[in-house]
Amino acid sequence: MNRGIYNQTDTQLIDDFFYKIERSKMKKCIVVILFISLFLSFEIRSQGQVISPPEYLGYNLGEAFTPHYKVTGYLEKVSGQSARAELRHYGETYEGRPLNVLIISSEENIENLENFRINNLRKAGLLPGEPDRNGKIIVWLSYNVHGDEASSTEAAMATVYKLLSVDDDVEKWLENTVVIIDPCINPDGRDRYVNWYKENKPNILLTDPIETAHVQAWPGARSNHYLFDLNRDWTWLSQIETRNRIKLYNEWLPQIHVDFHEQSYNSPYYFAPAAQPYHVLITQWQKDFQVEIGKNHAKYFDENNWLYFTKERFDLFYPGYGDTYPTFNGAIGMTYEQAGSGRAGLGIKTETGDTLTLLDRLNHHFTTSISTIEVSSNNADDLETNFIEFFRNAVKPVSDGFNTYIVKSRNGNKKIRKLIELLDHHRISYGQLNNSKSTRGFDYHTNQNVPVSIESSDLIIPVQQSKSTLLRVLFEPGSTLVDSLTYDITSWSIPFAFGLETYATDQVIKIDKEGFIIQPVKELKLGEKVYGYAFTRKAVSDMRALSKLLLQGLNVRTNYSTLKTQGMSYPAGSFFILNGDNQNFDGNITEIMSELSKEFQMEVYPIRSGFSEDGPDLGSSKLRLLDKQLKVGVLYGENVSSYNVGEIWHLFEQDLGYPLIRLNTSYFRRLNLNDLDVIIIPEGYFGDLLGEDQLKKLNDWVGRGGRLVVFGRALRYFADKDHFNLKPYLDEEEKEELQKLQSDPDYLRKYAEDERLYIMNKVYGGIYKTSLDNSHPIGFGYADYYFTLKTVDNRYSLLENGWNVAMISGSQDKVSGFSGSASEAKTYKALIVGMEDKGAGEVVYFVDNPLFRSFWENGKLMFSNAVFMP
Repeated sequence: MNRGIYNQTDTQLIDDFFYKIERSKMKKCIVVILFISLFLSFEIRSQGQVISPPEYLGYNLGEAFTPHYKVTGYLEKVSGQSARAELRHYGETYEGRPLNVLIISSEENIENLENFRINNLRKAGLLPGEPDRNGKIIVWLSYNVHGDEASSTEAAMATVYKLLSVDDDVEKWLENTVVIIDPCINPDGRDRYVNWYKENKPNILLTDPIETAHVQAWPGARSNHYLFDLNRDWTWLSQIETRNRIKLYNEWLPQIHVDFHEQSYNSPYYFAPAAQPYHVLITQWQKDFQVEIGKNHAKYFDENNWLYFTKERFDLFYPGYGDTYPTFNGAIGMTYEQAGSGRAGLGIKTETGDTLTLLDRLNHHFTTSISTIEVSSNNADDLETNFIEFFRNAVKPVSDGFNTYIVKSRNGNKKIRKLIELLDHHRISYGQLNNSKSTRGFDYHTNQNVPVSIESSDLIIPVQQSKSTLLRVLFEPGSTLVDSLTYDITSWSIPFAFGLETYATDQVIKIDKEGFIIQPVKELKLGEKVYGYAFTRKAVSDMRALSKLLLQGLNVRTNYSTLKTQGMSYPAGSFFILNGDNQNFDGNITEIMSELSKEFQMEVYPIRSGFSEDGPDLGSSKLRLLDKQLKVGVLYGENVSSYNVGEIWHLFEQDLGYPLIRLNTSYFRRLNLNDLDVIIIPEGYFGDLLGEDQLKKLNDWVGRGGRLVVFGRALRYFADKDHFNLKPYLDEEEKEELQKLQSDPDYLRKYAEDERLYIMNKVYGGIYKTSLDNSHPIGFGYADYYFTLKTVDNRYSLLENGWNVAMISGSQDKVSGFSGSASEAKTYKALIVGMEDKGAGEVVYFVDNPLFRSFWENGKLMFSNAVFMP
């Protein structure tokens, strides 16, 4: 491609707005000239062209941020004008905005698009049949995953217009390339930013960074409706936008995927190749082709004197990103980062004294978009060959790792259902055996190789399949880091996150039948005379069932010790719906329990007598009545961690189906706390909001029967404070180690090593095995251990006058992930979950976040226990 990917003509058509901004800056003139051919003024349109963005929008790109409905309208318009484009609707956001992709290629490819797609899946081995090696590929460009990184959607429209314009180079590329453009992954976040900026921008452009239009109000617009970072969710699928997108993504499986972002407004542009650490399963070809793409981008950036960097900061390790997930699915996955983000607005003054405009930002993203398509098309044969090779290697036995994963189902199928749902979304195959089999394997929970008896009811996941790489990444018991400087968490293994009894073996075990048969629940007999009903507590789905019963006005009890009746043993924490408690209930309890059993595929057991063969009778005080009108509030607003409060909010609405009252920090100090039964304090930086007076107010409220649940970094506001027993911990041995470290003659702090010295004190998502008191109500439904994900190095001593529900005992309890050498010493003999009784109420402390990104599935039950316990 010569310099004229962009036709540098018609300079007289530059819009006056941009001319006034740019005319005094020679380097910006290059930007304007490059954009001329794309954005002719909307009075003029060449014959045969689709409508341009300015024609459709009524303004030139770069003059304003385009609301999502207009972006959608533009895609609909051009798809109806061009035989080279097809619009696909793939879902809606939580707020009801449409999710669409525009597929662009040659007319021939568009006419045969379904055959093209099927053939590509055959190349990956996901559909039967020998593929046609036709040298054709798919390039997928994803824009605006973070709502306030808004320039990329503007660049997406520019890219669409370029690809649908009359251009010899473009027509050549589209002969062998299908381009899929997702103009906005996060429409809810984008519109939150667009609307906020429109309301706050001054009529005269002010570029000073301290202007209010450059400083978003809480919670900002980076995240989606539930305040989740969608660029951490590609693997876990906790959000509806992700689930819809991954379904479509796996129907196509591109060879190239780009995730467009923005970063600090003073940063140069970032593009591939990525930084270390690369995950060990990323192939050499994938690494090498990132370099080829980077060199192609560099050519255009060098011509225009645009600053950029590569091989720094943005690694390829954590699997939930928009670059790593595609990489683990055979693509060349990449992140591109433009300066700007939510601070830049239409223009902002940078540290060099220059003005970074929206036009600059979208032009840089446009340039890498077109450059990516160009270099991919020019290397289509190599991309196809290595894509096929990636998946053919995937079905071969692994010589240096596990070949089969075995998930036991003897404790019921409730948690396995959630895993199967995840595997199905990712098109990972699994099955079962017809007969029992014995082998040896690695036990995730004991970290040992042990004999394993495989039953026909167990879930078998063979590694020899097309999705082998992704499967191995998700199930790896420990992470291999070639560099400890990483951008995100370093461990995430599904058996720990989902709380599943799992084994891994190096033996190849072939399944006898595909899929997993979930045993049907026994139907309740309507009209049968019973004393009541019961079901056990094993997963968060049981808490959703409880929530539904409470909201319908039913009285429900839970047992504080194991009981046995009618030959059935009910562990502590089971739920009992007794007729004697619900004599005034206006409804058919049997019908309600029958519907509940079907909806949640859970066993509901009829009880015919209140007499227990072992343990307390059903009328005993050891069966506590749950509050059916529990009012739960969560601190929400400025200084609260938007991610953490989003996780809590999402759990209540999507997992529990229970109302949650959001308590804004602006009025929290004036609030009458007596209106609430439970108050949740998420992570945050609260300062005076949790000052001495407010802590006393909370303490008094707890003493009157309230329950306070505190998360993570918020614990610091309660530690060493009057009225609360929480204490930070530093024992004598640690003090000695710290002094020794500081006095070590080999310890000379060097400026160049400052970053690595910093991470010595950090924990990047280490998994630890805790000792759990499962006789405590917070531990109901668990074994006597729990795997916690530590993302902060906070450490608190065990409660002297309270309940230490979960704790880390010693160094042997670390299972996986990176912890800095100094932070390791802060982790052992530490509180993880604790509760102190205070008058008629309780304070619950969660040192670690049990709801982390909503993928730490096994923590959801524990948190729900803390909220709903009587």
